[in-house]
Amino acid sequence: MYDIKVLGLTEAEVGIKAVVEEAKKGLPVAVAVVDSVGRLIMFARMDGAKKVTELMSQKKAFSAAALGRDTRATMDRHKSQGIITGVDFGAQFTWVPGGYVILDPDGQIVGAIGISGRPTAEDEALSALGKEAVEKHLREKAK
Repeated sequence: MYDIKVLGLTEAEVGIKAVVEEAKKGLPVAVAVVDSVGRLIMFARMDGAKKVTELMSQKKAFSAAALGRDTRATMDRHKSQGIITGVDFGAQFTWVPGGYVILDPDGQIVGAIGISGRPTAEDEALSALGKEAVEKHLREKAK
């Protein structure tokens, strides 16, 4: 029998609130939070965000959770191996940076967050902010 920890709605909301609050200072984004196997828990698309950001934020979060690593790490790994397309993975995957795994206090992957709507560095910074907010919440909850 498996005992798998996953994020819940409360934790997803913590991450999304942190991202949206910071993102109000610039271009609108979409934010997706998934559980440890990539199932969507919560999604938010800020007013004015383009439709494509909805899809990409979810693909980034799903890919990070399903592959067990941040999407930039996947991109770097594939570039180093000379892989230039992700077609073999399937349409739901991406390695565009902006997807981060979320770890519980024991270091277990419990979910992931994906951001889309800004240049890559900004998507990554916002995703890292959301990840950090959720992980901080999980550490405080574990005390």
